[in-house]
Amino acid sequence: KWEQVIKSDVEVAARFKALASSVALAQAGNPSADGATIFNIGKIYDPSGAVQEGDKNTILGNPSIPQRIQLLAQTVFKGGSLTPDQRADLLKIGNELVKNKENQLKRYQKQYIKKNTALGGDESAIPAAPIPAAPMAPAKQVRKPSGAPGAVNWKDL
Repeated sequence: KWEQVIKSDVEVAARFKALASSVALAQAGNPSADGATIFNIGKIYDPSGAVQEGDKNTILGNPSIPQRIQLLAQTVFKGGSLTPDQRADLLKIGNELVKNKENQLKRYQKQYIKKNTALGGDESAIPAAPIPAAPMAPAKQVRKPSGAPGAVNWKDL
């Protein structure tokens, strides 16, 4: 069934949106958002796998997640934080993974439509995949000068 084919892709779409949100929060100065960023990119790489929020070993020991991502995860898990460029890179990687998944799903969708119509079904019975249509631009960190309205004292983070 088509619904079973796109099940993990629903998770990928949700995690990509969550990744974009966590990167934006981290770039705005939220110190706990880097952990969420690592978790979200891990779930994009392994949407139906064992990646669990708060369980470091499901990311660090997962062969589906590239070593580069695991090294960034170690930094965060040891109490460090990601740089603005690293966060933007993770969002870019997530964006590329989603684009690749979208292209793959379009090919699968065409095959399902062809089979469905050959059997007398309607083309509209195979809905579009739930992958975000437009890539998101990397969030940029904005630092306000000390004393400016809404300024953040970075040493307090």
